[in-house]
Amino acid sequence: MTQPLTASPADSSATPAVRRVPFRSPRVPALVAQCSIGLYALTGPFASIPLARREVMGPLGSASNLLQLVAGVSFLVWFSRCRHNAEILAPGTVAHEPGWAIGAWFVPVLSWWRPRRIALGILRASGDAAADRLVDVWWVLWVAMQVGSPVIYWGHQHSVPLAAANSVLIALAATFAVLVIRRLTAAQLSAPQPD
Repeated sequence: MTQPLTASPADSSATPAVRRVPFRSPRVPALVAQCSIGLYALTGPFASIPLARREVMGPLGSASNLLQLVAGVSFLVWFSRCRHNAEILAPGTVAHEPGWAIGAWFVPVLSWWRPRRIALGILRASGDAAADRLVDVWWVLWVAMQVGSPVIYWGHQHSVPLAAANSVLIALAATFAVLVIRRLTAAQLSAPQPD
């Protein structure tokens, strides 16, 4: 006759404890993201030069494309770190799971609003709900850049005025992205840390 399996008190101690990852400063990822976004904004105009004049500025256009990639990756590292910290500072206040801090940028249609909502949630969790307007301006410029840049580039490759407008849009979106990074990083660093 076999005995039914029951959990003994010794077995219950074998269950792993939930490991809590500590608050990690967003300062270094913020600095890398700000520098790469700033450099991209400076070289962005060379990537949008009409094709007829691009052979002169070719290397700068290639550097701009590389900087755009570095800026995007460094921004996502920073954003993910801030989302993680928001969960430590104010558990359960950000509406979406931490994985969405990266994933939301890559899901079609959802990427048009969810990252903004996550950014607002991170700001509130960090104790800075007053920066909503800054996030809204950044978001409008970012969406405009995401729509406008490809349309300008592929639809009007030989138009200098449209290329100039695209450069201004890139510079504005980059400026406000850096402002959001600075504001959110400062809010997280000044927020009281839980024990």
